[in-house]
Amino acid sequence: MPNISFLDGCLFLLWSIQMHCFHVMAVSVEHRCQFAREIEDCDDVMNFFKYFELMYCVLHIRSKLDEICLVLLYLLIALALMVTIFHLVEFCFAPMLKVISIKLRMNEYLAGATLLAFGNSLPDLVANMLPVRATAPLYTITLSNSLAVILISGGTIVYLKPFIMNGHNTVKDLLFLALAGEVLDFIIMRGRQVTKQEAILFSMVYILFVIISIFDLILIRLNIRSLRKEIANLREDKFPSISTRIELNRLQSSLQQLEEDNQIKIRKGISNERRSTRRSDSFSERFIGFATQFFESILPIDIEQWNGGGFCNRLCIILRAPLVFFCTIFIPVVDYHLDKHGWSKLLNCTQIITCPIIMITLTHAFFVSSYSGWFIKLDFSYSVWTLCGTIPLAIIVFLTARTDMPPPYHACFLILTCFSSLLIIGICAAELELLCAIIGAVFYMSEGFVAATLRSFAAAIADVLVNAALAVQGYEKMAIAAIFGSTLFNIVLGISIPCIFNENAQKQNASYWIYGIYGSTCYIFYNLTIVTFLWWTLTFNFYARRSAAIFSFTLYALFLLYCFLVELETIHEFSPDRIFLPK
Repeated sequence: MPNISFLDGCLFLLWSIQMHCFHVMAVSVEHRCQFAREIEDCDDVMNFFKYFELMYCVLHIRSKLDEICLVLLYLLIALALMVTIFHLVEFCFAPMLKVISIKLRMNEYLAGATLLAFGNSLPDLVANMLPVRATAPLYTITLSNSLAVILISGGTIVYLKPFIMNGHNTVKDLLFLALAGEVLDFIIMRGRQVTKQEAILFSMVYILFVIISIFDLILIRLNIRSLRKEIANLREDKFPSISTRIELNRLQSSLQQLEEDNQIKIRKGISNERRSTRRSDSFSERFIGFATQFFESILPIDIEQWNGGGFCNRLCIILRAPLVFFCTIFIPVVDYHLDKHGWSKLLNCTQIITCPIIMITLTHAFFVSSYSGWFIKLDFSYSVWTLCGTIPLAIIVFLTARTDMPPPYHACFLILTCFSSLLIIGICAAELELLCAIIGAVFYMSEGFVAATLRSFAAAIADVLVNAALAVQGYEKMAIAAIFGSTLFNIVLGISIPCIFNENAQKQNASYWIYGIYGSTCYIFYNLTIVTFLWWTLTFNFYARRSAAIFSFTLYALFLLYCFLVELETIHEFSPDRIFLPK
């Protein structure tokens, strides 16, 4: 730090306490390293890496060209984080939710609207709780993310797999989304702040949605029982009349439709059969099969995709292989789509040991935030104590389980899958949010523009990939329910929960930064999306066509174009200008 006077030092100390970390870009390049280290907010905002300190202190960035080159590297890191989130959600978290929904006897709609929606929305909720969003335009972020999920993800599902939607569920979801948007706008703008009481009451909207969805499933099953009794009574007639036959056909058709919506069906590509139920007598055969199963399990490349893919597909497989390998080593998979439900004896035994260690270490590092230079320090002093319990447990599993079939307690691995995947998804979401904010700051974009475009689009990519994969597998109804459910989760709980714990949201005039400059723009396009979605579903009699998907893509492109023109100050945003009256 250069020689300065005592008064200047006091002023700099006061400024460093009150200054936001992203204000580093407001000073000259020569002083950014000093500011990145002195500003206290940078220690609170940064997660596992101090990106500004890496840029201006370690790499000594001094020119705009160097900044752009490093931003390209940050974009690649952000892409890797999105790939990791997608892999965890599709191959770890979503299969776990399917298993839980089957155990709880849910149908496709309820599983998509609750469990899968929770999995898709969790990264956004974690990001809203981070210090980087302590004064961020949460309303703009949430509604723009909802636009991206409904229009892009929903349009992708409809384009890939046209299908007949459930009419009453679709109308109910759209009306709940409209209600949530209006109530949220009223709460924020009525009192110019969001109190804890208002946030708690607003969260009841999602709870009401879940209760109605569960009650709807109960009514479906009661109706199924009633229809079965009526059909059985009609079949008792040995000489039915024509009217009786017509009524019987009508009841059977209604029963078939209700039974399709009653439960989750294990569809194509799923093997519930076990290849072998006989133990090999030869020790060498057992050892070879044991080793082969382990190496096939940790192989990060799908042989079938490799053989059937072209150059670009194989390149993508190679690039994502390190991320897949890392997830495979630490996170167990319980998936009814896979052979032996994903059971691999040696790999699962090692995951009993490694998974708790990595979870406790990362959680401790995330909350303690002790840095060694520009990166966080990993402290294993607490996590090593888990070996006292995990090693004996792994030995017991190794001695009692078989190689050729999953053990009866294989479902217990869902606990490790749940917590480990949630933790890594949350960490990736936090780093992705921070990188998007840094990229916007480097290019001097407004926070509202970054929130409405970059952040929302990056957050929606994982939802698009997961829901598209579900639609291709034949779970298009679950995917569309997850879109509406995750959107409602983000709007209601994604804002109410952070506002409960964020004291800044409870201060007077906090609605200005919660709403953001692009808040009115997002509000208008959000309501336009709900109205047009309801319009084309009613027009097409709830048959999702590809023309509706093209319309959704076009509407989202118009939203991005409008935000871009507002950022360039070519047109004015929908929100009114703020006027401060003199005292």
